[in-house]
Amino acid sequence: MVIVQHVRESIGRRTRTSVCGKLVVKLSRFYYNVIVAEQEENGVIERVESALRAPGVIQPDSRVLCAVSGGPDSMALLHALHALAPRLGFSVCAGHVEHGIRQEASLADAAFVRARCDALNISFFERAVDAPALAREQRLSLEDAARTARYAALFEMADEAGAERIALAHHMDDQAETVLMHLLRGSALSGICGMRPLRDDGVLRPMLNVRRDEVLRYCRENGIEYRVDETNADTRYRRNALRHDVMPAVEAAFPGAVHNVSRTAALLQDEEDFMRACARDALAACVGPGGGLDAGTLLERPLAIRRRAALLWLRQRADADRLDAGHVEALLKLCASGTGAALDVPGGRVQNEYGRIVWADGNAPADAREYPLNVPGETRLQGACVRAAVLAELPGDLKNHPRTFEYLDGDAVPASAVLRTRRTGDVIRPLGMQGRQPLKEYLIDRKVPRALRDALYVLADGRNVLWVEGLGLSECVRVRAGRTQKVLRLEIIRKDGEECDADRQG
Repeated sequence: MVIVQHVRESIGRRTRTSVCGKLVVKLSRFYYNVIVAEQEENGVIERVESALRAPGVIQPDSRVLCAVSGGPDSMALLHALHALAPRLGFSVCAGHVEHGIRQEASLADAAFVRARCDALNISFFERAVDAPALAREQRLSLEDAARTARYAALFEMADEAGAERIALAHHMDDQAETVLMHLLRGSALSGICGMRPLRDDGVLRPMLNVRRDEVLRYCRENGIEYRVDETNADTRYRRNALRHDVMPAVEAAFPGAVHNVSRTAALLQDEEDFMRACARDALAACVGPGGGLDAGTLLERPLAIRRRAALLWLRQRADADRLDAGHVEALLKLCASGTGAALDVPGGRVQNEYGRIVWADGNAPADAREYPLNVPGETRLQGACVRAAVLAELPGDLKNHPRTFEYLDGDAVPASAVLRTRRTGDVIRPLGMQGRQPLKEYLIDRKVPRALRDALYVLADGRNVLWVEGLGLSECVRVRAGRTQKVLRLEIIRKDGEECDADRQG
């Protein structure tokens, strides 16, 4: 409170008494008035409808679970979704989570929401969780424990209801608070981006373009009843302190600040999407045979991409919830270390072997199955997939292309060839050689760490290996200019975020 008061007094003293400060305030108010005028042209329900009509958000005949606490925000969203459902062709159900914090008041909230859903003929689902117990068990703050338990319960109810989307009632003020909270905590760009209108897991926030006071006005104008959670006024919670003390001071000094922060978050989300795509591309170039990380190739990338690619790689096997920036920096140091250096991370141990970073306990266990190669098309494997395409002519990058894919003479690949991991007795005829070599020796010659050898996928006909993931192919299937009629392009994709099309979900 003392800090907030100092900020308020400092802003008022420095900003309002100087000529420059007065100009800033006038400009802020001007742009704020422009923004408000534009917003008022469309009411709350029109903006919610606009969010729902965005590409890929709502499919016809789909179902949406609206998370309803009983407060004004969620009751307004439930009302808007109920009104829009017939027009947009989806159905609505409601989910309520009782957190085990407010006892009788919390039970009364649940009864209130249930009664309102009955009145609107909306299917009602509820779950009771024990957030205080979860906070003690996992050493979380009560806020974090309640959020974790709430999301888990919402996904359970969505599965039970057959809902493809979970709609949350976060609005523009919530967005601004989230961005500032993450900024004050020292978050990376992904945190400063704030909340997404639609997440990959189906969580939907159609009110991010609506202010809190507009929500309250919408409730008054439409006779929407709601309950007030008394803990929302308790400034001992960080979010409440930011909401009741900090944001009013900021908005008073810079009118329109909430709109501006929200708009900045939307712009940063586009920047973040671009950086994520760059990181995925970088990781694809750095991941070698069996999923090991090529340290030298990674270290050639810009630092920002390096960090993101390293985090993506760790998330494949480590405990993602316990990873932090320190683990990423330690992994990058490991990449610059020599053979034998190791690092403990949440969920395992990684080590440097011949410049490749591998898990000390080995990669994924060897896959004992055989997979017929789909040509053209995708063949889904354990932890990866192979894309096969037939080319009409010789590719321009025949001798210079990423090692994640390879070109083979399609006519030289027997129909009986299958994708699998290595087996005892496998042999390969390396490029340029007349005789065959045991696959084991082939891998040793190429310094493939022992921990990765059993995780490699090969294309083989019996014991004859035609292609080894990330390493090369047999002389028997080499593309020959002037002789090869059908070029087969094989690409393997390890599931580090860029998965096969068949595995992707809304």
